[in-house]
Amino acid sequence: MKRTIESFFVKNVNKLRPDPNECSDTDLPSTSQVMSGPNQETASANEPHTINSEPQPAEIKRRKVYAFRREWLDQFPWLRYDKSGNEMHCIYCKECGKTMAGNSAFVTGSNTFRIETLKKHNASMKHITCRDKCTATVSPLPAAFQRQEAANRTSDEAEMMIKFNIAYNIAKEELPFTKFKSEIILHKKNGLNVNPTYSNDVMCAQFIGVIADTLKKNTSVQIANSAYMAFLIDGDTDIAKKECVIVYGRILQRGGPVNILIGHIEVQHAHAQGIYAASKKAFAVLGDQCSNWLEKIIALGADGAAVNLGYKGGVIALLQQEAGDHIVPFHCMPHRLELAMLSVQRDNQMMGQLYDLLHLIWKTYHFSPKSMRELRVIGADLGVNVLMPSGVKGTRWLPHVSRALETFLKPGQFTAVYYHMDHLAGSSANADIAGRATKASAFFQDIPFIRATCY
Repeated sequence: MKRTIESFFVKNVNKLRPDPNECSDTDLPSTSQVMSGPNQETASANEPHTINSEPQPAEIKRRKVYAFRREWLDQFPWLRYDKSGNEMHCIYCKECGKTMAGNSAFVTGSNTFRIETLKKHNASMKHITCRDKCTATVSPLPAAFQRQEAANRTSDEAEMMIKFNIAYNIAKEELPFTKFKSEIILHKKNGLNVNPTYSNDVMCAQFIGVIADTLKKNTSVQIANSAYMAFLIDGDTDIAKKECVIVYGRILQRGGPVNILIGHIEVQHAHAQGIYAASKKAFAVLGDQCSNWLEKIIALGADGAAVNLGYKGGVIALLQQEAGDHIVPFHCMPHRLELAMLSVQRDNQMMGQLYDLLHLIWKTYHFSPKSMRELRVIGADLGVNVLMPSGVKGTRWLPHVSRALETFLKPGQFTAVYYHMDHLAGSSANADIAGRATKASAFFQDIPFIRATCY
């Protein structure tokens, strides 16, 4: 664009150029005339212009359009924006209404999206009055107290959960209540945030009592919700070696049978009346919710003892007399299998000799620590880790016999026992040990398949 020195003094020469339709060339003032009159009034004295440019039509002034900015919501917490109506309002002034806020556009909705408008409303006395009124009903201090209380309650619940789990484990493993404090110290040493509150044997007993009551309540609900039920009884002893009866309930849940523990009650008398009374007491402990349990009974399971399944004076006879003849008695399947296997073994002479051999071996090493040390020395020479033999008499359960036989037939164990028994039979100064060893050696000769299996 061509510029001359005159452009620094004449603001707009275009305005000075005449319209060819209105004036002639003689009417156009010269540059010297324009510059010679310092006080000369011209309409375009302060307007910008460009030399050698064509005249442009006057621009039409347009109104600037403002839009809502999302960052205002963070700057002014009381501000809310309605996107559908394209308007903003103040939550405090809208809640208080025109009575307190006046005829402000922030009550009904304003579309004047300017920061100056927001700042002016934020500093207005009516807005401050409405804000104080609304915030006074929900004070931030009680809300902070409530949050802190909830956080403390959550922490306390987590700690109490740990202590309840420790108490449950102590009851399940039949440990003394005095172990409760040491278990809590151990958990704290492992990194858990557990305070020492309630860490004594008295509170441990209370925790276990609460757990027991909760389990009883759950059991009561399950029994009450079941339409039919069978219950199973068996003899048992508690930690004090008192004779008890253990009672289980068998119900249906989601189409499958489920066994639940009803109770473990001490028996006053070991006859049928005493066992039946203890079984009824186990259901009575569950509360009135299970008072109609006799109406739901359809079967009774027990071992083959006459005191339980005797059709004249057993527990089943007493139950049928009180609840009805429709109750079906069934013999416990594990008991029946045990009795069947014992009957088969009783007629086999070789099985009797095997039982006697295992019993003599167990008795030799159970009552003589010196013999057990010598057996371990022999095992070390043979490169065998010798185990303590298990007993087989005094119980009729086949797993006990199986465990004793597996220990005896362990690779290398039989060889060590065989040679040690032969040594004790000829060199032991104890007559009982020598006698048992001599009998065991004779059994080794009478049961040749054992040696054939282990050599």
